[in-house]
Amino acid sequence: VTVIDKGAVGHGCSYGNAGWLVPAHAMPLPAPGAVRSAAKWIMRPDSPLYIKPRCSPAMARWLLRFLRSSNKGSFERGIPPLVGLAQRSLELTEAFVADHGNDGLDFRMNGLTYVCKSRAGLDHSLHELDLVRKLGYDGEVLDAEALVHREPIIRGPVAGGVFYPGQGQIAPLPFVKSLAAQAAALGATFLPGTEVFEFEIDGRRIRSVHTTQGSIEADEIVLAAGAWTRDISKKIGVEAPIEAGKGYALIYDQPEQMPTAPLLLGEGRVAITPRNGSIRCAGTMELGGMNDSISPRRVLAIALTTTEYM
Repeated sequence: VTVIDKGAVGHGCSYGNAGWLVPAHAMPLPAPGAVRSAAKWIMRPDSPLYIKPRCSPAMARWLLRFLRSSNKGSFERGIPPLVGLAQRSLELTEAFVADHGNDGLDFRMNGLTYVCKSRAGLDHSLHELDLVRKLGYDGEVLDAEALVHREPIIRGPVAGGVFYPGQGQIAPLPFVKSLAAQAAALGATFLPGTEVFEFEIDGRRIRSVHTTQGSIEADEIVLAAGAWTRDISKKIGVEAPIEAGKGYALIYDQPEQMPTAPLLLGEGRVAITPRNGSIRCAGTMELGGMNDSISPRRVLAIALTTTEYM
């Protein structure tokens, strides 16, 4: 196996995400009410969801598909496969850590706590609880007093929350690097800093991949390019309806208090991950095309949301 990576191994999404392994929270993004929420947020640069105005037919098509999928039937059909994938990921990660050790990976299964400031936010969390209970994931409903007792770092007033036991977390970048090291030990070759720019095609078969490090022939090719998938797939005549989304994360080093488990700040849509010596606060979804610019307003929005809850 040869792995071609545009950047350094693990330095894409894995570098900055929350590191959650949480089947109980594996919900489709298009949901009933998502359009109503998006309408409130869509043009506010400091909101949990922001769509940067631009002329893009591909983006328009993607948004129409998203809108068509934001209904009860599509949402509920999407839950079982996503929950199943998340559960399998958690099981495989737990097995990997058992085989190779937890040094530097910070794998934990301390659960996940939803934190809700409003009655509407709590009702939404209770609705999610009803949905995942059908798939075997139960949660403990917490009133305001029980929530603060479980997580003293929470700042009131709060309406309550839900605690899901058995949910996991891991340090994502060290984990991906460890996976790569084990794969290399089994014979895989990694080509970091290598970009794919063309394919040699014979009929309906890809014969070779042309990269900035030369051409590579292969019997089987897996296209797993994340946000770059749409542009690359066009080169083989495939339309992949994928739109680039960008999130942000803040890391607070040496906090005076630490959550006992990951927290989902319900209305603010911020994921809080306690780590060895720090807290990572990850959130927001920005649909603004392929760019790696940083919006200070969106960074500040995560900071303000975090300090509102904790």
